[in-house]
Amino acid sequence: MLILIAIFLIWVGLAIFIKYYERKEVMYKIKEIITVSPGSLVDSRGRAEDYMSGILKPAYNILNCEVLVIIYLNEADKIITTDIRMGGRNAVLYSIDEIVGGAVGKEAVKVILGHSHAGNYNAPGGHDISDCASLYLSLSSKKIQLMGDFLACRSGVKSIMDTLQFKEMTEGR
Repeated sequence: MLILIAIFLIWVGLAIFIKYYERKEVMYKIKEIITVSPGSLVDSRGRAEDYMSGILKPAYNILNCEVLVIIYLNEADKIITTDIRMGGRNAVLYSIDEIVGGAVGKEAVKVILGHSHAGNYNAPGGHDISDCASLYLSLSSKKIQLMGDFLACRSGVKSIMDTLQFKEMTEGR
C-alpha cells in the first residue's frame, strides 16, 4: 500500500512540475514577443490579428487560464507598449476605464485587445461582445480607435468586432 501511495505522490508531483514548466515556457515566448514589439508596425486589422495570434495561441493551447493582451499604438501605427494580464480559469479582471486611461496616458491613438478563453468555448460570449462595445465607445469618445478585439478559443482566433451583435451595439455611434 505504501508503494502505491509513493507512486501516486510521485505522479502528482511530476504532473505539477510539467504544468509549471509549460506555463513558464509559454510566458517566456510571450515576453520574447513583447520585448521586441515596441516600434513594430501594425498598420491593418489583418496584421493586428496575426500579431495577436502569435501571443494568444500558445497561451490558449498550453495555459489553463485566461490571458488578456492590450497593445497600444502611436500615430505611425507602431507599438508603444504591450500589457499582459493573467487571469483565472474563467475571467481576467480589468476595467474599461483602466484600458482607456492607459491609452490616454501612453498617448496612444489606437488600441488592440485580445484574450484567450480557457476550456472548450468556441465563440465570444455575450459579456465579451458587450465589453468590446463598451470599450469601443469609451475609446471613441477620447478619439482613440479600437483597431481590433480578438479572442483565441477552441476554433481559432476570432474578431469580436465582426460579430453582428457588436455591430448592432455600436451602429451609428
